[in-house]
Amino acid sequence: MRNAPFDIGPTNTPKVIKGLILVYIALSFLWAISIKFFPIFSFHYLQHALTLTTEGIRHGFIWELFTFFFIHPAPSGITFSFLIGLAFTCYLLWVFGSSLLHSKGIKQFLILFFSSGIATGVFVSIPMLIFNLPYPFMGSHATIFSLLMAWMILNPDARIFLFFTLPVNVVWLILGLWGINLLVDLAQGDLIHFTAYLIAGLYGYLYALFFWRHHSPLRFMRGFEDFIIRLRTPRKKREKNSKVYNFKTGKPVSDDDNFMDKMLTKISLHGKDSLSTKEKKRMDEISKRKRGH
Repeated sequence: MRNAPFDIGPTNTPKVIKGLILVYIALSFLWAISIKFFPIFSFHYLQHALTLTTEGIRHGFIWELFTFFFIHPAPSGITFSFLIGLAFTCYLLWVFGSSLLHSKGIKQFLILFFSSGIATGVFVSIPMLIFNLPYPFMGSHATIFSLLMAWMILNPDARIFLFFTLPVNVVWLILGLWGINLLVDLAQGDLIHFTAYLIAGLYGYLYALFFWRHHSPLRFMRGFEDFIIRLRTPRKKREKNSKVYNFKTGKPVSDDDNFMDKMLTKISLHGKDSLSTKEKKRMDEISKRKRGH
């Protein structure tokens, strides 16, 4: 996808993506129909089974953290805006979800998809409890932003044809949309959606950075990203990859030579008695190997 326009959609849709889209459509229509025709059933039963609610959080309805991002908001039932929003969300999941799945595999995609939704729900629960909000929270918009952020990091040079005519770099498009959503929600005092978009965007970025070890295209973040990636890299691997070079020969110094230098320095400073039994034993083994050569 580098340096090439992004197509309208993938030619091969994975079964996992198809399943997620079908579940999202089915549950969203169930919610929209119940809101319109069975409001009592919807508010007393269905919203606790599917959406994230303050009452559910207080009573420990953990399953709400797994289901709220499968429901598309439908305050007035099945309307034109509901259908357009549902279709657009499914389109984004189809396009970017398929691309991520093909790049990283089913397991990594599902972990990102569900963990980003759960993380968003956990952080959104905090202001919901603080302000005792009476209405439920739902929607996969925040989760989609996690996928977009992760996809952007994997494909920093890709372009999307905006309105099918104007090529735009995905980095500025996705970051711009994220920033606009945050500013609008903040200006409107919508702390719930602001928190959702903020956490989801950061989660997608940090997930790709920490677990996939991919740098973002933002150069001013390189120092921070290198630090995070080093945390993810096993210590033994870092020690294995790090080499000490002899300035005279230009050749890497072996671990044994490095160890012997440290021990000789320790002896010169504190005497031979300062060495532990383990250190003495290793020095003897190294000396025998060198005599053998």
